[in-house]
Amino acid sequence: MNEITALGGLFNDKIALFSKSISEHDKKIVENTAKIAENTAKIAENRSLIQNAHLQTTKELKDLNSKLDRLDHSSPLQNYWATNIPTFFPDSTILTENWQIILLNQWYGNPAQKWTKIYTAGPSQNYSEFHKSCDKSPQIMVIIKDSANNIFGGYSFNGFQSRQAYNQDLKAFLWTLVNPSGCEPRKFLNKGTSVANQIYDQSTYGPTFGAHDIVLYLNNTATCYSSIGHSYYLPPGYTATTILTGAHNFIVNTVEIYRANI
Repeated sequence: MNEITALGGLFNDKIALFSKSISEHDKKIVENTAKIAENTAKIAENRSLIQNAHLQTTKELKDLNSKLDRLDHSSPLQNYWATNIPTFFPDSTILTENWQIILLNQWYGNPAQKWTKIYTAGPSQNYSEFHKSCDKSPQIMVIIKDSANNIFGGYSFNGFQSRQAYNQDLKAFLWTLVNPSGCEPRKFLNKGTSVANQIYDQSTYGPTFGAHDIVLYLNNTATCYSSIGHSYYLPPGYTATTILTGAHNFIVNTVEIYRANI
């Protein structure tokens, strides 16, 4: 009888410990749930701040473009910017407004950067001409206008060399200036060292970014396509295949490629 009583007491003690453990565990779950909710709120707040800052920057640049068009060119500084901005990307038929040029140079990291056009192509251009003109050229800006007049592209620090492989390029980025998705002009950062495929360096392709975020077949313009989010970050609230052009596939109207003057 004493043994049964002792066992019963031991059993009750273990139940009490177990109940206490469950209670502590439940308390931790409640605390962690509260922390998750708090962090989720902070993430949403930070995204909102970033988005608002981006919208404000874009508005300021468009306002600046409007002011540039109304400048009194008698001022040396005003005259410099009014006359030099169009020369940063000389002979571009795609970048027709000053704010577009200002944004690309801002994203590159040098507001007064000058570029040299090394390649241009219309709808039926063969991709081999791209490689003849651009392979082994570092720091290139690829500017694309599609048949719906959307303007987008990418920058590669390493450039293309027809290496028949993916290439890590930690300074590469994508961008959009004009699109039908409601996305303000913006730069798409690459995913860093977590991927090694910022550039698809293939002799049978045109300039291709990621795996595959922007794919250009310069000898078959109807099959070009985009899907942001593989090697470059897709901003929240947008669809990977429609953010740039409104559809997965797009038809190239014009491609211009510039090399940074360094």
